[in-house]
Amino acid sequence: MDRAHRLHEELGDLDEVLRRLAGPRADRAEDHGFAEATGVYADPLTAAGYRALDDEFKGGLFDLEGAVTAVALEIGDEDEARWIVNTGAAEDLLR
Repeated sequence: MDRAHRLHEELGDLDEVLRRLAGPRADRAEDHGFAEATGVYADPLTAAGYRALDDEFKGGLFDLEGAVTAVALEIGDEDEARWIVNTGAAEDLLR
């Protein structure tokens, strides 16, 4: 949120702020810090799922069924894997 506020103060254009926040990310350390701040690493199952997604799709195209399979293989629970992938945050974390 701090970043969004900072960008809005700099740019004064909400649409441009959203485009920049949704665009591909170049700073992996900043992305990791953001992910930690959201709390996704607080739950070990969710964290394992996101690590599996990161390993599976580094630099590649995101595929929903492939994502569910990768997470299910990592955590051993297909229903939980579907939940992790379908949170909507999964693809964003991989950008």
